[in-house]
This record gives sequence, C-alpha cells and structure tokens, in this order.
Amino acid sequence: MALDSPVYEPIKIDELTFRFTTESEDVYQCYFLSYASFFSNYPDIASKVYGFNVDLVSGPIKHKGIDRRISFTVVNIVADFLASQINAVVYVCDPSDGRDGSRFKKFKSWYFYSEHPSGQIQQVVSDVDAGGMMLHTALLVHKKNPQKEQFVSAFFEITQEAK
Repeated sequence: MALDSPVYEPIKIDELTFRFTTESEDVYQCYFLSYASFFSNYPDIASKVYGFNVDLVSGPIKHKGIDRRISFTVVNIVADFLASQINAVVYVCDPSDGRDGSRFKKFKSWYFYSEHPSGQIQQVVSDVDAGGMMLHTALLVHKKNPQKEQFVSAFFEITQEAK
C-alpha cells in the first residue's frame, strides 16, 4: 500500500465483507447485511436494500489525529457497492456508546467531498424514534439507479412510520 494513496487497500473477505489496515495497524471491517425484512412492504426493492456497518476489529484506535484515508476507503467501498446502480444502502448509527450523533455527523460529511466517488451517490437522512431511542439513519443510492425514487420514498415512509 503506497503511503501517498488516498485510500487503504481493502481486502475482500466475501461479496459483502471487506477489511483494511491503517498505517497505525488499526484493522477495520466494513460489511453489508440484507435489510430486505425492513423493506418487506416494498417487494420491488426489498432484496436490493442493504445495511452497512464499519467495525474497528483490532481494538482501541492507535493513531492520533484524523486519518482521512479511512473515510476515503469507506466511501470507496460503498461507492463500489452502489456502482452497479442496483442496490441501496442504509446506515444506522449505533447509539449504545452515546457517540452516535458525532459519528453520524462525520459519516454524513464523508459524502460531501467532491474528490470522492460520492459525487455519484445521493444521501438522504432521517432520524427514527425506536422505542424512545433516537436513531440517526441515512440512505445511500447511486444517482443513476433507475429505482432511486422508489428507494428514497420507501426509506422516508419507513422512517416516518417509526416516529
């Protein structure tokens, strides 16, 4: 991996799972999970909706400061997944550690860098009240996905019903 590269080289574990290691030896795993059950009332798109997670696998973060290559790498993984213009991705920030708001703000900002492939991704956000716990959610879909409007409409209907 070249140090001047804007991304870390992800290793494909399987069709839906990727890992990458940072310069400081932190290992991250990015993976997609079917969200079809959440979209079961939308049979035309249900099988094409995936959740997305990023986990730190190696333990506590060892680097100090901001490593922009992590955001570039994560965005590239999602952009590659959406490049087929078939699927959509839902991201939900885990509120269990109380850092979900700042995590969501960071995640949302990753899709505004013009130098990212994110220029091809539409991001829509909605907060969901899940039994008194506010969840920050986002839907990511390729701008040229022929079912983009169906994904967006279903996402908003589902998140509004949960409020």
